Amino acid sequence: MDEKQVKKWMTTWVAIGIVIGAIACLTWIGGKKTTPEKIKEISEEVESIPESYRVPNGVGMVEVIYEESDGLIVPGRIYFPLGPTKKYPAVVWSDGWTGKRAAHYGNLKELAEHGYVAIIFKTTEQETYYQGIVKGMAGVWARDMEDAITYLVEESPVKGLVDESKIGVVGHSLGGITASKVAAEDPRVKAAVILSCTDLSKLSDVHIPIQIQTADFDFSGLLTTIENAPSYILANPPKQLIVIQAGTHDFAALPADEFPGWLIERGKPPWQNKISLHYLLAWFDYFLNEEESARDRIITPTEHLSKQWCSKYDLGEGEQRIAGLLVKSKKRVSMVEIKEELGG
Repeated sequence: MDEKQVKKWMTTWVAIGIVIGAIACLTWIGGKKTTPEKIKEISEEVESIPESYRVPNGVGMVEVIYEESDGLIVPGRIYFPLGPTKKYPAVVWSDGWTGKRAAHYGNLKELAEHGYVAIIFKTTEQETYYQGIVKGMAGVWARDMEDAITYLVEESPVKGLVDESKIGVVGHSLGGITASKVAAEDPRVKAAVILSCTDLSKLSDVHIPIQIQTADFDFSGLLTTIENAPSYILANPPKQLIVIQAGTHDFAALPADEFPGWLIERGKPPWQNKISLHYLLAWFDYFLNEEESARDRIITPTEHLSKQWCSKYDLGEGEQRIAGLLVKSKKRVSMVEIKEELGG
């Protein structure tokens, strides 16, 4: 065995050792065997909001660990406004398969900057390729999301900031299937935004405002065709379908080169995340925060909506198309205006 092979062999075993060690540490810290004393200790650590949890633009952030209804101990992260002490609407966010929660932190921070308490959490077996998708499709992730709602409003260190009558859910990919189920089954949820994937079997049972976002090349265009366009048809008003021009399955907050696209996608265009947040915030501002002016943002097209698929809405007064094939609009929001709205 030459020197190069020896180095390769040693590197492989060191990596394996690190993975085993990390799994052992996570099991010891956050597994089912976590003691009540440990939970109490963790709770005391996050009870107050120290200066170190402050992030730019009037936003606070706290890492939490809590117990779910099945006894699992899971981590989460909460972003919240540092403005006046009052009740804020809340958004519970579920990311997708294989668990890239950190890729969505920027989205939650944006929500907090606009006056929302937002939590993202680890779903069951989220980090595994096979068990995660089985648990998600079987509805276990929906229970996880419901547990996150319960924790946020009843036990979290920011529970006093949450308006329990104004709770929204967001889900991306497999998390979108999760959010669809919760939107249909949990009466605490008052509005939903689904990114990419929905649960088609649940859409007709959703009786709260639901916005579905997709893109021209979402899973190379397959999801737009077989999932999201039919989802909009099945959903009850108020509802909206947003299709982003040249966009991909990547609805994370990170740039495309840090979180590449799926299948043959080559990464999302630079406008995708801004447009997604623009309509997501408009939906929640109108249906959760009861801001009448937000209705204009919902119904007005922006630059870079798809020219092949129709973006449209039905707020209970019949369907209106705002962009797409043969659709023309006298008014259109520019990317400059969107960037100003979202703080650059």
